[in-house]
Formats: sequence, C-alpha cells, structure tokens
Amino acid sequence: MLDHVSVIQHATTHPRLKLTVCGCSRDYRRFLAGGPREGRCIEAGAVDPAAASKSGVYRPPQTVVDAYRNRRFPYRVEGRATSLRFRYRSWQNERSALGSMTGGNVFWQQIHCMAAAGDGADARDVVFMPGAYTIANGYVSQRDNRALCLFSRRPNPFLRTQKFAADGDMHDAFGDYGIGLTADWAVTAKAHRLNLTAYGQRVTIDPFLVDGTDVQPVTLNPIRRDSLSQGRFHRTEADMTEYVFPGSVEWFGCLVEMTPLDFPEPDRARIACRREESRLHLDEGGELRLNLHLNSTGGDIELYETDWRTLPLLDCPEQTLQPGELVVPER
Repeated sequence: MLDHVSVIQHATTHPRLKLTVCGCSRDYRRFLAGGPREGRCIEAGAVDPAAASKSGVYRPPQTVVDAYRNRRFPYRVEGRATSLRFRYRSWQNERSALGSMTGGNVFWQQIHCMAAAGDGADARDVVFMPGAYTIANGYVSQRDNRALCLFSRRPNPFLRTQKFAADGDMHDAFGDYGIGLTADWAVTAKAHRLNLTAYGQRVTIDPFLVDGTDVQPVTLNPIRRDSLSQGRFHRTEADMTEYVFPGSVEWFGCLVEMTPLDFPEPDRARIACRREESRLHLDEGGELRLNLHLNSTGGDIELYETDWRTLPLLDCPEQTLQPGELVVPER
C-alpha cells in the first residue's frame, strides 16, 4: 500500500519546485509559506537504504526514487480514485506545471486547478482555485498546458448530509469562489482576462459566467486575504490575493493556459454551452470539453467519454497501476 502511495506522490510532485501540482481533495495551501511541500514518501526517499532497513523505516522503491530525481520533461500523469468519480492530472515542464482534478466536490479544502512556475522550492509562484476554502462543485477538462474549468453553486451530497443547507441558503453555504495567487506574480488585469507572469512563464486565465446557454466573459474582483475573518482558511494560510467571481451566479468558470513568456499570448477561446434535457455540455472548440448530467435536486454527475471504472488508478511514464496493483513490481 505504501508503494502505491509513494508512486503517486513522486509522480504528481515537481522535482525542481518541490511541490505537488495536481487537483486535490484536501489541500491546506501550505505552499503559501514557501519551501518544500513534498509528501512523506518523497522525504523517505532521502533516507539511506541501509539505515532504513536497519531501523525498519519505510523507504520507497529505488526505481521510483531514481525516476523522480532524473525526470524527463515534458511529463504527464493522470489517475483516479477507486470508488469515487474523482480524476486528477498533472502536466510538468522543467520549471512549470499545471494540474487539476475533476468529478465535482470532495472536502472544503479541495483544489480544482493549479499552476506553478519557478526555479526551486524557495523561488516559485502558484495560482490555485479555489483560493479560500469552499465546497463548490468543480469540473475540469485538462490537456497538457490548457484546462477548461466549470464551477457551480448547486446542491451536493456534502451540503445535503453535513451542512443541512436549505436551497435558498446555498450562496451563504458556499461562500466566495476565487482564484488565489501567491505574492510575486506580475498581474495584468485586462478586459475579462488575468495575465500572470513569473520566472519566464505566463498563465492566462479567461473567466466567464454561464447563464442558460449563454457564456459571457466577466471581470473578477481582487481581494487581499490577510485575515482569518476574510473567508475560510486553515489558521496558517490567510495571506494571499484572491480574484473572486460574482457571488450571485450559479454556473461560472475559466479557461487556463500556461506558456513560456516568449510565446505569443493566446487568443481568447470561443466557449460554447449546450443544454439538452438534463444534460449540460461545455466546449472550447478544441480538445477541451465537459459533459454533465444535472439532477433536479443537485448532486450533478460528470459524464466521461470512457467509463472511469475501467481506467488505471495511475498512469505515468514509469508506472501503470491497475486496481489491485498496490505494490510496485520492481524494487
């Protein structure tokens, strides 16, 4: 079991940035404080094998440790949960990465999408959504350095079973949904676009609102989050800038693209929305698209092109792990 966790931690963590870059069901945003944010299995990889064996301390398979230390870019990894419709991706270049998860909602501390650029653990910037904690639903279609994100303030099982929020109180239950930024991004807020640059990389974010089948660009409101009274935080994370979506809308989202700074700035995509009975389809005209089944009482279901239950638990250049394969074959 530890081998399985170890492979996932090594695959989704960027070896230069020392940061896990993928969507996550529970993330306390400790990367806001800087420094390495590696999993314990990666830390265990630094333990001398002889010492680990003598003390009985777990050490990851050497093949996994070597692949992590000598990673070749670009690097792609994707995986899923065993019994939930939770899927995640990570795309990494030498000094940048984009990651996401999709399937709806998990915990308050979830991260639906994030990007990072930098030269190391103490010299990096991160953009992540949501910024402050929220139990809003999130669906992301990612292909390498681009991601189409759709969010909603619609009832979900968490609110039905734990928050006990009435339908009319949904906004108060969800709170703000925003895009969080670490301190050193150079931000240019153009008309309906956030343009972020750092460490020779550019992240463009085109936010939009969905009203029926109408997709309209929107300008986000920046808020400085430096107090625990401003949104939901873990006590150590209340220090960031967050660009917040309007609070009155049910459906909203953004298109994210990460490119080197010397590449041309991407044009704004034409995002189309269709509704057919209980289905919602969102498409940006290329490889990115989302399909949802909308339940009348909430708890909407994302529909995948492939049955998610048939996919590997993890697929990356070093390993493909199928259900039941919890141990790395070669140590």
